[in-house]
Amino acid sequence: MAFDLLHLGELTELLERINGTMRSLDGRLESFDATAGSLDEHLVGLSASMESIVGSFESVARSLEKLAATLSYLDTPLKLVTTPLRPVQSVLDVVVNEVTFVRDLYQQVVEEARKTLAED
Repeated sequence: MAFDLLHLGELTELLERINGTMRSLDGRLESFDATAGSLDEHLVGLSASMESIVGSFESVARSLEKLAATLSYLDTPLKLVTTPLRPVQSVLDVVVNEVTFVRDLYQQVVEEARKTLAED
C-alpha cells in the first residue's frame, strides 16, 4: 500500500508539472496568435501600399507615354522644316529617346511590382 501511495504522489507531482507546462504553452500560443494577427494586419497594409505604389508607377508610365507621343508628334513637323532647325530636331530626338527610355524603365518597374504582388 505504501508503494502505491508513493507512486500516486509521484504521479500527482508529474501531472501538476504537466499541467503547469500546458498552461505555459497555452500562454505562449495566445501570444503567438496575437503576434500572427498583428503580422497579418501589417502585411495587409504593406500589400495596400504596394498596390498604391504600383498605381502611381502606372500613372507615371501613362504620362510618360503621352509625353513621348506628344514629342514624337512635334518631331515630325520639325523634320519637315528647313536646315536651321536641325539642332532643335537633334535635341528633340535626344529628349524623345530619353523619355522613351524612362517610360520603358517605369514599365519594367510596374511589371516587377505586379509580379511581386502576385507572389504575395
